[in-house]
Amino acid sequence: MQPPDVKASVSPLTKREQEILELLAQGKNNQEIADALFITPGTVRVHVHTILQKLEVRDRTQATILAIQQGLVVGAKLDPPRH
Repeated sequence: MQPPDVKASVSPLTKREQEILELLAQGKNNQEIADALFITPGTVRVHVHTILQKLEVRDRTQATILAIQQGLVVGAKLDPPRH
C-alpha cells in the first residue's frame, strides 16, 4: 500500500508544525523540540498529535518517513547517536 500523496490530500501544515516535523526528522524528542522552540513539552505533544492526524500516520517514525518521502522536510540532517 502506497502512502497517500500528502501534498494533495491533507491540509497543509502550519509553519510551526513544519518546524516541529523538521526536528522530529532529526530525531529530537519532545523536550529537545520544546527547548529549541521555546515552548512547553505539552505544546509539542499537541503539535505532534496534529501532525500525525494531518499526515494520516500512526506515529512519529511514520511521520518522519513520509515527510522525507514527500519532500516536506528539506535534507533532514540526522544527528549522530548519543551514547
